[in-house]
Amino acid sequence: MIARWLARLMARVNFFYGVFSIISLIFFVYTLSIGINGFFRYNDFHKEFVVKSHKFVELKKRQDQINHMLSSLEDMSSWEMLSRKHLHMVYPGEEVFHFYYEKN
Repeated sequence: MIARWLARLMARVNFFYGVFSIISLIFFVYTLSIGINGFFRYNDFHKEFVVKSHKFVELKKRQDQINHMLSSLEDMSSWEMLSRKHLHMVYPGEEVFHFYYEKN
């Protein structure tokens, strides 16, 4: 009788060990998949961060150039240079020479 009772007890213990092992394995695989997904997501975010950081540096350089151009507009000689360059303005009586190049 005690032997039969011990046999049933061991069968139950083995059953619970088996169920616990299966649940532990499922939990391990789930945790592993979350970790792998997180790793790939981190790589995507890191790539996006690098691209946006480079773009930010370029835009910051462009902003510095524009700020320098705006600060130089306080000088009248810069206004004269811009009007000559972009609007082709000249003083009255000033001669303008245009040079044309022929392609061979």
